[in-house]
Amino acid sequence: MGQSSSSASEVEETPEVNVEQEVLDLHKVIADIDAEQINYALSVKPKPDEPALISILCNRTRPQLRRIDASYQIKYDKSLKDALKEEYKGLIGEMAIYSMEKKEERMVEYLIKAFEGFGCDPMVISDVVCYYTNAELASIMEAYDKTAEMPLLERIKKELKGDVFKIVTNLFQGSKDETSDANISLAVSQAEELYKAGEKKFGTDEDKFIEILTSASRAQIQSIKEAYENAHKNSLEKAIKSEFSKISRRVLTGLLAPSKEAYIAYAIKTSLAGFGNDKDRLIKILAIVDKHQMSEIKSYYAKLSKVELADALTDELKGSLREATIAWISGTDPSQGLEYTNLHESTPETLLKERDTLCDFVAFSDALAIKRATYGAGTRDSALIAILCSRSRAHLKKVDAYYVKLHNKPLFMKEIYDETSGFYKILMGYAVMSTDEVDAMIVKQALDCYESNPSLLPEVLIPLRNKRIRAMKETFEAKYGVSVIDRVNSEISGTMQSLIATILKAERDESKEMDRSDAKDQAKELHRIKVENNMIDEMEFIELLTKCSFPQLQRISYQYQKRYEQSLESLVRGETEGPIENALAALLLTPDELYATALNRAFKQSETDDATVARILGSHDKPFISRLAKKYEERYKQPLLEALEFHLTGHFRVACVTYVASADKIMPEDLKAIVEKLNAGDDDERMPSGETEMPKGRKSRSVNLPSMTMKPPVIPEEDVEDEPLGEISEEDIDDISDISRPDSDDGWKMTPELEELYKKKAAAAKKGNSLKVRIYNQRIKKLVAEQE
Repeated sequence: MGQSSSSASEVEETPEVNVEQEVLDLHKVIADIDAEQINYALSVKPKPDEPALISILCNRTRPQLRRIDASYQIKYDKSLKDALKEEYKGLIGEMAIYSMEKKEERMVEYLIKAFEGFGCDPMVISDVVCYYTNAELASIMEAYDKTAEMPLLERIKKELKGDVFKIVTNLFQGSKDETSDANISLAVSQAEELYKAGEKKFGTDEDKFIEILTSASRAQIQSIKEAYENAHKNSLEKAIKSEFSKISRRVLTGLLAPSKEAYIAYAIKTSLAGFGNDKDRLIKILAIVDKHQMSEIKSYYAKLSKVELADALTDELKGSLREATIAWISGTDPSQGLEYTNLHESTPETLLKERDTLCDFVAFSDALAIKRATYGAGTRDSALIAILCSRSRAHLKKVDAYYVKLHNKPLFMKEIYDETSGFYKILMGYAVMSTDEVDAMIVKQALDCYESNPSLLPEVLIPLRNKRIRAMKETFEAKYGVSVIDRVNSEISGTMQSLIATILKAERDESKEMDRSDAKDQAKELHRIKVENNMIDEMEFIELLTKCSFPQLQRISYQYQKRYEQSLESLVRGETEGPIENALAALLLTPDELYATALNRAFKQSETDDATVARILGSHDKPFISRLAKKYEERYKQPLLEALEFHLTGHFRVACVTYVASADKIMPEDLKAIVEKLNAGDDDERMPSGETEMPKGRKSRSVNLPSMTMKPPVIPEEDVEDEPLGEISEEDIDDISDISRPDSDDGWKMTPELEELYKKKAAAAKKGNSLKVRIYNQRIKKLVAEQE
């Protein structure tokens, strides 16, 4: 066999992965789940399920809430904001609505409400000017002027008086310096000016304070504070408190905050101060900020108040508002903050970690949803199918583990075995079992019915990879108390026994290369065997065909037909008969070809062979199912989904369609539409024959699980099974080799960013981490495309 380069071997170990797209898909899945759960919680009578609403709305970031809003709009033909306004009136709903809105939209609403009624709320206006930058204030003012009847500055002049009016007007007019460096000598001078305008003077020069504090940057103000305290043994904040009235004092003190987060801490403190508290202002303040800011806000609050923010909210608030605000400041979003991290500075490590964290969250949500689907009288089969048939086997392993953690019983033993029936039950059972368990069960069924269907056993074993065969044998013996080979030797004889025993050795070459020279020689050898014996020697055919890789078999078949003007399949079928004929012909097919053929044969029976459909779909995971669907359509000129819809019935039909339709993504956008048109209720479930073994309850597999507020677990993923077969292409090799360098006149230039990515890719390739190599390649190609 020819040898491939090390780069090619790295590529073949890992299927094509776009982690960034996977993360985007997972965020959409979570938004869809959240939208459905919120809608359900809002529909609860006589009043909405408030704990459920708080658990979602107050544990999401602003971008996540907006995704939920978009999903809700698609699903229920109204925005989430409108639904909350109708069904969940009150401060918690308002806080979530404010957080979903764009900054300008939210601030305009704040300001309009602040100006309503008799007088106005100057502290809400203060929160706006003390938090936002000059550019942000300008865009807010522009949005307000387009919305309100009176321009903002005119309205401020009408509503505010004295020092507060001057402070707010200056800030809305962009008076503040926003540089990050401080001028120390100037700060000393400004501190002295403030001292002379206040403490040193009888009366107060308020304009001097307003002039300096509304124009100096945050960094400069910190230097002024330090210089003031060093020179006069008193803090600038204390001086302001002694020289200004309550409202002006609070606004100017807010300007002393070193950062936006520090101001929010101060604003929360003042909203909770005094007899009673300003709950309306509090929820407006919290809606301004997002999860990634909370750690810094809580730290500043503790310094200001000598008490933790969560403790302060516990003391000052009651009931559901207390629970909601504590969740808002302390709860973790589904990505545990990694979405924000990767948005600003992602690495392959953090991107992979975000993907795994989101997968854990979806698994946890799925475990809860499955319980809801089976709770009480009847089963919501559509909900059960939507989860169990649209997720990968590795994902369902996590769902099962979470289900055990939540309910102290395996998912399969209860919610599938007790709540489903027929081939629907078999497919669902296969979906949540490990591959080795499914393979062992199917091999046992094939052995049990060998006398009536001798072609089934080779059809089951031939496509399996060596690793799957070895795992199946181990599980088979542990589960049934006898080895597979012992059963084969005692129950099967002749050439078929030799074929099955050879396959069970799991010695097939699994490289993806084709050696053209070897293929020519092997084709000649097969022809020689036939000519010398005037018939094919089945044992020699078995020895060769069970050891060659599938790509090499394709090449041998090509060379044989090219040289002798007869296909290998026609040779086999012309020289053999019965079960061994079918088995030798099956050896010439790739796994996706063999399964596509078997499915087509199942559909052509007088009554569809549902057992074969359940076996083929249920024993494979999503990547292979996607390739199988393509191969089926290629061979039979009909989409596999269309064939399943036509030939199957009942919930089994819906489950199979979902299983195949979701093979490319966790939940494609059109899956719901595909499934909804299938009216499962009109058809009876076809039941398996008595000889078909039903999946039995089993102990749950051990998986380390986190709570949703802890670090994600290290959960071993099952190996990707049945990777695409065929010769390594130039495109595959390019995936981890360098894109042509700038001197190749490809129309792009090496930049420092590209150079850094090349270095990181080279380091990953050196360590054999092909997944990171692929991620870096995707980023390199994106930057190159942007140049072109």
